[in-house]
Amino acid sequence: MAFSPLVQAYCEFLLRRRWMVAVLSVLICLAISSGALHLATTPDNRVFFGTSNPDLKAFETLEAAYREGNDVLLAVAPATGDIFTPDRLTMVRELTEALWSGPYVTRVDSITNFQHSHVVGDELIIDDLVSDRSQLTESSISEIRRVALTDPSLGGLLISRDGRVTGVAINFRLPEKTPEAIREIVAHLHDLEADIEARHPDINIHMTGNIMLMAAFDEASLDDMMTLIPAMFVAIVVIMTILVRSFAGMAAVVLLAVLSSMTAVGVAGWSGVVINAGSSSAPLIILTMALAYGVHLVTKFLSDFGSGWSKREAIVNSVEFNLSPVSLTSVTSAIGFLSMNGSDAPPFHDLGTIVAVGVTTAFFLSFTFVPAFLAIMRIEKPRKRIFGQRLSIALGSFVVSHRRWVFWTMSALIVVLATGISRIELNDDWVGYFDERFEFRHDTEFILENLTGIDLLEYSIPAMGEQGIFEPSYLKMLDKFTTWLRKQPEVVNVQSLSDIMRRLNRDLNGGGEDAYTLPQERDLAAQYLLLYEMSLPRGLDLNDRIKVDRSGTRVSVMLRRDGANLPSKDLRPLALRIDAWLARNGDTARDAKGSGISLMFAYLSERNISAMLVSTAFALLLISGILVLALRSIKIGIASLVPNFVPAIMGFGLWGYLQGEVGVAVSVVAAMTFGIVVDDTIHFLSKYLQGRRELGKAPEEAILYSFRSVGTALMVTTLVLVAGFLVLATSGFKVSSSLGLLTAIVLALALIADFLFLPSLLLQFDRVAKDVAGDLTVLADDTRSLELPGLTQRVRKYLERIRDGLPLRGKPPGDNAIELWSNDYLSIAGHPKIVRAQSDLLRGNRERPFMSAALLAKNAPQRSVEGQLAAFLGVEDTVLCQSGWCANVDLLQTIADQDTPIYLDIYVHASLWEGARMSKAPIHPFRHNQPGSLAKKAQRHGPGIVVVDAIYSSNGDVCPMVEIVEVAEQHGCLLVVDESHSVGTYGANGEGLVASLGLSDRVHYRTLSLSKAFATRAGLVAGPARVMEFFRHEARSMLFSSAIMPHEIAGLRATLEVIQSEGWRREKLWERATYLRRRLSELGYNVDESDSQVVALEAGPERRSMQLRDALENAGIFGAVFCAPATPQNRSLIRLSINSALTDAQVERIIRVCADVRDAVDLDTWPSTLRRRNRRNAVHKVAPAT
Repeated sequence: MAFSPLVQAYCEFLLRRRWMVAVLSVLICLAISSGALHLATTPDNRVFFGTSNPDLKAFETLEAAYREGNDVLLAVAPATGDIFTPDRLTMVRELTEALWSGPYVTRVDSITNFQHSHVVGDELIIDDLVSDRSQLTESSISEIRRVALTDPSLGGLLISRDGRVTGVAINFRLPEKTPEAIREIVAHLHDLEADIEARHPDINIHMTGNIMLMAAFDEASLDDMMTLIPAMFVAIVVIMTILVRSFAGMAAVVLLAVLSSMTAVGVAGWSGVVINAGSSSAPLIILTMALAYGVHLVTKFLSDFGSGWSKREAIVNSVEFNLSPVSLTSVTSAIGFLSMNGSDAPPFHDLGTIVAVGVTTAFFLSFTFVPAFLAIMRIEKPRKRIFGQRLSIALGSFVVSHRRWVFWTMSALIVVLATGISRIELNDDWVGYFDERFEFRHDTEFILENLTGIDLLEYSIPAMGEQGIFEPSYLKMLDKFTTWLRKQPEVVNVQSLSDIMRRLNRDLNGGGEDAYTLPQERDLAAQYLLLYEMSLPRGLDLNDRIKVDRSGTRVSVMLRRDGANLPSKDLRPLALRIDAWLARNGDTARDAKGSGISLMFAYLSERNISAMLVSTAFALLLISGILVLALRSIKIGIASLVPNFVPAIMGFGLWGYLQGEVGVAVSVVAAMTFGIVVDDTIHFLSKYLQGRRELGKAPEEAILYSFRSVGTALMVTTLVLVAGFLVLATSGFKVSSSLGLLTAIVLALALIADFLFLPSLLLQFDRVAKDVAGDLTVLADDTRSLELPGLTQRVRKYLERIRDGLPLRGKPPGDNAIELWSNDYLSIAGHPKIVRAQSDLLRGNRERPFMSAALLAKNAPQRSVEGQLAAFLGVEDTVLCQSGWCANVDLLQTIADQDTPIYLDIYVHASLWEGARMSKAPIHPFRHNQPGSLAKKAQRHGPGIVVVDAIYSSNGDVCPMVEIVEVAEQHGCLLVVDESHSVGTYGANGEGLVASLGLSDRVHYRTLSLSKAFATRAGLVAGPARVMEFFRHEARSMLFSSAIMPHEIAGLRATLEVIQSEGWRREKLWERATYLRRRLSELGYNVDESDSQVVALEAGPERRSMQLRDALENAGIFGAVFCAPATPQNRSLIRLSINSALTDAQVERIIRVCADVRDAVDLDTWPSTLRRRNRRNAVHKVAPAT
């Protein structure tokens, strides 16, 4: 056999030194894995929140002002009857006293030590509600029952409404070594629980709270490591023995997986990583991933060895056969897992990084340890085919024979499953994180059903400065807030200072219920509270309720619904509802926001998905680029992306049908699985391209070659991966189990996509396109003649209109002028790299202008740049046009006809209106930026083409893109978006508003003028490849205009590189635009309805715009005048186009000039100013009382 010289030399060395390589590999791995001895675990549930997480910051700020929220709620539940008997009340009192002696305890609250205030004669008595047993008479117990069940601070928190169950709340101050402290606390509580239940057989103890939650997290991570990894190991041995049918092959793969996992865990230990419930599944995932790598080498080796090759030849061929695809899959898998570092939850950072280290280790061991181990082992030639060989060959034949049926069936299945995504909603239920095997789950559900809620919202209600809480107005607002909260159906208990003040006022004024009101004087309130605090025993002070300087109080809101905790999808709206109430009625607390562990978890998925969008997009872009480069074919590279995206789409769609909810774990699956899914695609395509390029096979033959070469390995690796993640799905911790289950689903669907959809797609896609032939017939235009009287009349009207001056032009700018009329938003005109690219081409004189873009060869520079722009925008194909006008006119003229209604936003570019008119389609304008108006039009006139601008150039408005897309999809419309003013300025790399919102797959066509952020002369149309090819030979400007000049193509290529690489220009642009808008808004200009880089000063009638233009230009500020027909009549404006080159001094000068000219231009009487005033008045109207 002839092998690559490099591979041959490497394998000769490896086989000659096989013992050294194998032993050295094991020793290095063992040495690194010793770092596992330094590995620590933590039960702290706050590790799911990064240090910059605003919810965590808010919660820690509240804790710093009052006390830490490390608590346990211990429920005491008699088997029969209620708690109000002498024995049971005494037991609760003894339990309360015993808890004070526990580790790290700072406070214990129960109904027995509740500080009950009452009047005896003229004396105010404040004492424990339940004293010693000798005083528990029938009448005293009756009074205890009355107080406990009627006091608002006890009912629904420390005593159930029916009196059957009572609670004891314990708070702890934890030292720095939180894990050990939590385990010590929990052990002490369980000892106490056992002692009570032994002495009181009729009493059951149930515990929940933040400490118990952290303990459950600790238990979950340890349980996963202690049970799932051994289970996975057993599953590996069984599966590999069945599938590979070779002990040596199974041993090689298992050892590879174990060594990779041990090494990664060791690296984590040496790096100081702390394992938690979110990252504890890393070893299991590494075991699974490493298996997949080993399977490829072992199955190829056994297949060749069983086919008559010598052992040495089989090893060398397996290494050469797998080196390229496994290297590529290692890189893509590592990128996929490392992209998890973009998550907002730090445990997923650790999980992704540890697995990436394991995957990299598995790659190196696959080509060092595995070949050496196989060379050492005595291996008999396989007598049977490896599992799945016949099946893979038969499947390949079936797909080739029924390509069209398979393609359309798979397409229909993808569409059906994809619709399930619409059923998904974000929801995290942190009680549901733990399944029925956890005692925490049982205890918490009992407490929810029988005592109180577990979701606590905390509010710090500020007063007006120090001692401000005694102000009658503050206490009234606080009491009103407390009363409103208690009316909410989700609220079971509210802890508030207003209840204490009401009780004190009653008791110090005769004890009558008519005195159960708030003190009416500041000094009186202060005296009442001082008297009360002086009477409280040590440990039961109000420092957990009131700030030390008396500048604010804490309101705690306990939540529950129908005997269950509040899932995040319900908790988020409630928190917003409370925030809205405070904003309307809160006086000094208008800006107060809720916090708490439950609320932090409620927003975790939402924040995590938002954070993951950028990192996932970057990972997808990077992996896609690697695929295109590795496969050396843009066409095949693009085709390969489809089966890589499809599994995640199908998986999430199926999840939508099966579960309907996604939580924090599921939010990282797309990024994680993409890197894994790519593996199978790479292996399949590498063999397909080898068949096409090296062996000269036809597409059908190359498909069969791929199935024969790697079909078996793909089946085996997928079965191993799915089995591994299904083992993870058996975890009792939902974060891990959901991650495992959805990943298993996606990987199974990936195999289906790679075996069915990818081959049928390649057979559809990998064809040589037929040349366009035939004559083009140009129809004569019968309307070429001019009617001179009509022209004369139009010219006369125009001259009358500009008699007092031309609105569009004023005075020429001077040397120190600030010019804001250019659309070069990123200030790249004259960039050295762009100038050099154009000048080099012109000097070289290598290219000549081409007469028509329709006749360009596929390898022409213009077509190459079009491919780069397509990748940049995330679309299948793009076509360069002579201008943005040509792009818009030609697109609508090409895709529309007289039977297709076109729905245009009334403010879209004039070129889009022109294109719609020239298409002879029915035109139905809808109100600017009003999706509802569009929906009504589409409902009335049916499916058609919706046309909008991403950024409206005249006034800078941003299109409500998500809503427009949803309306278009609901009514079966195509969507055309003009991104002239958003590409280059929006998105991480300037890819535009559509891509930055994640809508690339939902917007059908995009157009843009490259004279904006690209600062060049050309237009662009982007859309599906098939339609774009049709566009090249159908659009009039493509046929009858010259192609883009060669030097412009060279400059455009360089411009794209600058836009992508110099992101600081976008940052500067947005910094300037945001600041300028805010300051101009403060001056009274109506510029706060948009946030784009286009700032419009709308003066109204043209004479006013000319007045404003002159005032600005006299001060050296030059903007662009927009008037009819570019704007509606009497809506003329001065457009200030912000750019990244503006200095701080220039921005301040613009603001200063705008401030100086306000009175001169009568800003207060502008129509836009009046609209702004009316809008703000409407917003600030007093809402009706709730």
